[in-house]
Amino acid sequence: MRSLLVATVAISALSAVTLSEHAKATPFISSSAYALSVDLTFDGSATHYGPIARVAGSAPPPYDQNDAVMRINDTLLLDPSNPINPTLSITATDIATRAVSAGFGVDFISASGQANLRTVGVVLTNNPPPPLGLLGILGLSLSATDIRSQADFSVVFPNREFATGSASFGSLILTGALIGTTLTFLGDAPANTVLFSNQTTTVTLDQQSVANLISCTVGAGCIASPVGITTEAIDIHLDNASLFGGMVSGDIIIGQSFAGLASAVGEPVPEPASLLLLGVALASLAALRQGQADPMTQ
Repeated sequence: MRSLLVATVAISALSAVTLSEHAKATPFISSSAYALSVDLTFDGSATHYGPIARVAGSAPPPYDQNDAVMRINDTLLLDPSNPINPTLSITATDIATRAVSAGFGVDFISASGQANLRTVGVVLTNNPPPPLGLLGILGLSLSATDIRSQADFSVVFPNREFATGSASFGSLILTGALIGTTLTFLGDAPANTVLFSNQTTTVTLDQQSVANLISCTVGAGCIASPVGITTEAIDIHLDNASLFGGMVSGDIIIGQSFAGLASAVGEPVPEPASLLLLGVALASLAALRQGQADPMTQ
């Protein structure tokens, strides 16, 4: 029980050191962005693509990392041994990504990640050769213009943190057998807009994941402070979706941006789920400790 209390107080101390003694934690803020990534599994065959045009940086000192790709046009074979020949075609134009921080201001530091695409097209289909006598099936088709994703994080000393994200679209059209209809969208997307969802397919616009540091002090309770934000302009999540006689699972991500704290050696903060679970677990155990007598004191 005594070691539990030490661990709980240590998390609170970590937060204080990170924000108040920033001169000793260099670099401690970071950002990143990329345009596209694919991680899919079709009947046990895994396909990975990207991330495309990834940039990243940590501050201080100031940084401004940029990447640009004029055009991509790729076709991924999801299961090369399958005669149905399931494929994912990806096109995009005028990709621009940026990770930037101006370093320290008078009493603050901030960082931003940005991903922009002029056009993007994603088509999930099959392409059987003529001898099979099979019809082509359009599983999923997405086309969009002027896609923008941004994540911003700032620290105002001594102990105030701000995390914001945004995503917008000039136009977006989504259709195919996995959707069963045609959906459209344009303009700024509210955070975590679910454009479509059923048991196997979910399409989310401006998907935002905020990582919180759960800081607990014995006798004073716990507080949550944001330490990072990830924004994805489009997240297509498939969970054992039936298509072409097989099952497909995984994610297609378009326009990801991140900004948040980094450790003293410039590594990204832990994943949001891991960090939150750690804090919740320690907080729960601390509460349990307060409700029980310590046998060593009796």
